[in-house]
Amino acid sequence: MSSTVALRRIFIIVWDWNSGLHPIPPKGLDEWGAEGIAHLLVRVDQVNSPDALGFLSDLIAAYLPDAHVLVFLHANQSSHRYASKSRGEIYDRLGDQVHLRQKLSRLKINLFGGGGTPIYYDPDIPHCRGFLGSKGNFPSIFQDPNTGKEQEVRLIVDAEQNQLTSEPFRHVWGHYWVNTRQKVYSLMENFRLWIDDFDPARYKDFTQYLRNEQGLLWPQLVYFTQIKTELKQLPEVPKHEWADFTGCEQQLELAYDGTTLADQYRAARKTVEHLALIKSHKSSEEAVVAISEIYNALDALQNAIPEALSYDTIAHFPR
Repeated sequence: MSSTVALRRIFIIVWDWNSGLHPIPPKGLDEWGAEGIAHLLVRVDQVNSPDALGFLSDLIAAYLPDAHVLVFLHANQSSHRYASKSRGEIYDRLGDQVHLRQKLSRLKINLFGGGGTPIYYDPDIPHCRGFLGSKGNFPSIFQDPNTGKEQEVRLIVDAEQNQLTSEPFRHVWGHYWVNTRQKVYSLMENFRLWIDDFDPARYKDFTQYLRNEQGLLWPQLVYFTQIKTELKQLPEVPKHEWADFTGCEQQLELAYDGTTLADQYRAARKTVEHLALIKSHKSSEEAVVAISEIYNALDALQNAIPEALSYDTIAHFPR
C-alpha cells in the first residue's frame, strides 16, 4: 500500500503587480495566504530575461520539494513577454538538478494574458473567479453592467498581513490542475462538430482537412498527441486553456494511483495519433471507421475519468 503525503499548493504569478496598489517589495517577491489553508500565492513582477528565468527557477526549486506548484507567466508582449520557450527553459534548468528530477510532475507552468480565463476575476464570466483584477490590482470594485451600480469584491481580507479569501485558491487550482476530464471532453466535442461538416468522400485528405480547421481542434489534437513534427509547426502563441494537455497524463498517474486511467489515456492518445495524424485512409468507409474509433476512444476516456477531485482531497497524492 502506498503512503500519502499532504503537500502545500503554491501559486506563482508573474504579472504587472508593481503598477497596482500593492507593489512587490524590493526583494522581488512576496507571499499571500488565506485563513484556514496552508497554501500561498507568490507574486513576482519581472520581464522575461535570462536573469528572470534564473530567478524563477530558483524560486520554484525552493518550493518544489514540499509542494505542488502552479506557475503563471504573463505572455503579454508589451510587458512581460513570456512564451512557450520560457516554460521549456525553466523545466530544463530544474531538470539539471538531480534532486528535483523526480519532483517535476508536481510542477505545472501556464502562459496567460488578456483576461477571460479562470485566473482573472470577472463577475460577468462564471469561470473567472481568480486572483487578478486590472492594472496590477487584486479585484476590488466592479460595475454591474445591468444596473450601473458598483459592487465590492472583497478578495483582500488583511492587506497588512497579506491575507486573501480562500475562494480564488480553490477556484484557480480546480481549473488549472484538476481539469484533465474537461480538456478531453472539449477535444471530443470539437471533433464531433468537425465530423458534422466532413464529407467521407474526401478521405484521401483526412488529415489535411483537420489541419485546415480554423478553430481550436487542430491545436488540441497536436498537443494531445504530442507529435514533435506537428508541435514545431504550431504558431508560437500561448496555449489556449483547453489545448494545454501538459501534465494531464502525470495527473492521472498521481491522483488515481492503482487504476489503469493513465494507461487508458496513453491508449487513447495513440489511437488519435495513428488514425487522425498518421494513417493514410484508403476509402470513405475506412475514414468513417477511423472517425468512429477516434470519437469512441475519447468518449470512453472522459467517461472513465472521475469528476474533478475536491480541493480538500487533491493534495493527498501517493508518493
